[in-house]
Amino acid sequence: MYNTVRLHSALGYVTPQGKLDGKDTAIFAERDRKLAVARDARQQKRQAQREQPSPSPTPRPAINFDAVKSLVTIAAVLTVLGITTTKCQHRGPCPLHGSTSGTSRCFSANLDQNIFHCFKCGRSGNALDLYATATRQTPYDAAVDLCAKLAIPLPRMANNGNREEEPVRVL
Repeated sequence: MYNTVRLHSALGYVTPQGKLDGKDTAIFAERDRKLAVARDARQQKRQAQREQPSPSPTPRPAINFDAVKSLVTIAAVLTVLGITTTKCQHRGPCPLHGSTSGTSRCFSANLDQNIFHCFKCGRSGNALDLYATATRQTPYDAAVDLCAKLAIPLPRMANNGNREEEPVRVL
C-alpha cells in the first residue's frame, strides 16, 4: 500500500510505483487537463451570471418601527418563543445564547417596561430586538414576521413621496 496506493508529497502526489513506471508525466498531464476544464467551466459560469440581469428588488413598504414597538409586548414575544410568563418580571434561561439549564436565571424580562437583559451574553433591548436576535432576522423582517404571527396589522409609514422642505430664511 505504501508504494502502490499512498500518494507521496515529495513525488508530486504520485505513488512511488507510478514514479518508477514513468507514469508521473501522464498523471501530471491528466491533472493539468482536469484543472483547465474546471477553470473553463468556472469562467463560463461567471460570464453567464454577469450576462443575466440581476432581479430588481421588490419595493418593501416603510414600517413605522415606533408603532411596532408600542404594539408588540415582550410577553407576547416570549410566548411566541415558547417561554411562559406569569409575573411582571420574568427570570430564566436566555433564549438568545442558548442556555438550556432549567435553573439558569441569567435572562431577565420586565413585562411592564417591555425590556429585557441577559446578564451572561450582555444583550438587552425591547421586544422587537429580542425577537430579531432570537430568530436571527433583520429588524425589518422580524417586524413583518412578528406582526403576522400575532395577527397585528403591520404599521406602515405614510408615503409622502418627495415632501417639500421648509424654506430656510437667510438673514
